[in-house]
Amino acid sequence: MGLFLVDQHKSYTYEDLLQRINATKSYIPLMQTNNLYDFFLNMILSLISDQPLILLDSDTKMNELEGIENTDINEPKNILFDDKADVDDLINSVLTSK
Repeated sequence: MGLFLVDQHKSYTYEDLLQRINATKSYIPLMQTNNLYDFFLNMILSLISDQPLILLDSDTKMNELEGIENTDINEPKNILFDDKADVDDLINSVLTSK
């Protein structure tokens, strides 16, 4: 499979992404990270499981946020979805997400 992402001198293939998605059964509804791969992984997980997602800039300060508790940030939540057979199956799940 082809290259999905290069971040901080590390390369990730679509196969890496597919394996990680199929092995992961949680996502982070309120995510703050500077890791681009984790960002995309979490975004895709929320899409294929039809879950809400709030992405925060990595440099956002708590005093800039209203109605959000510090303990909510990067707190995982269990999700359910069928394993993805291949990248085409994954793409179809993203395209048909709600």
